Amino acid sequence: MDPKLTISVRGVDEGIAALDIAGEMTRLAEQPLDAAFAEASRLGTRGVLLNFSGLTYMNNKGVGLLVRLLAQAGSQGRQLVAVGLNDHYRRVFKLTGLDEGFPIFATEGEAVAALSKKG
Repeated sequence: MDPKLTISVRGVDEGIAALDIAGEMTRLAEQPLDAAFAEASRLGTRGVLLNFSGLTYMNNKGVGLLVRLLAQAGSQGRQLVAVGLNDHYRRVFKLTGLDEGFPIFATEGEAVAALSKKG
């Protein structure tokens, strides 16, 4: 069964990569998310920006995958930030506490500036 998700990895600034998430964050997102994060890590990034502007659906398993990704990034000394969340997913992040682990920014430029200051 193919996941209904694509994640593109791109460099956005020195030491910062973006994961452009398009589709559904469900249990089927585990492999694409892991592969994309591994690719970003190989780029030597200290900061990873998750762009959720293409997110169409996320269930509790998707939330769990993001919690696991936060722990993995933390153990590697990488900072994660989120952009592109619509109002519904901003509420999901707040209700689940994800907003405490993922700083949320309105624009990619703001997120890159914040990550650049931390580096």
